[in-house]
Amino acid sequence: MRSLMISVSMAYIDPLRCILISCVLGIASSCFCEHYPWSSWSSCSKTCEHGTQSRARQITYSDYYWKNNCDQLCTKHESRSCNEQPCPINCRIGDFSSWSDCDPCLKKQFRTRLLERPAQFGGQICPGQLVESRECIPSKICNIEQADCEKKFECNTGKSVLFYMSSLTC
Repeated sequence: MRSLMISVSMAYIDPLRCILISCVLGIASSCFCEHYPWSSWSSCSKTCEHGTQSRARQITYSDYYWKNNCDQLCTKHESRSCNEQPCPINCRIGDFSSWSDCDPCLKKQFRTRLLERPAQFGGQICPGQLVESRECIPSKICNIEQADCEKKFECNTGKSVLFYMSSLTC
């Protein structure tokens, strides 16, 4: 009756209890799990951002396997994380705007485009420039005002800062 109770209860207990019971009763319950080698790790499920890979034991269901409780003592499957680095993000730029009016002083037109997303984590860099210019013939005259620099540095006394600090020049 005692062995009947143990065999019924063994179906419901974990492997650690199984080892303890087998030690108490003198039943051999020592499976050398290395007897069943691991397969190679599977390829990673993702190329970046936390993939997983797994492997399994190559088990032969022999008398040794069943007699030594290998079914309960040996881990049959393992998994681990892989390729945890962030995925590359490629640069993205917008389309060029239309050409500006011809600048009469520079005799050039300009157009720009926006950097919508910079390259990150080894992604492809943006091709080309964000600003382009080209020569043009202005329809207006270049009108640059000459600034009277000394008047911009006047103090409340009416004297120029330049009067006090001879190293400043316009």
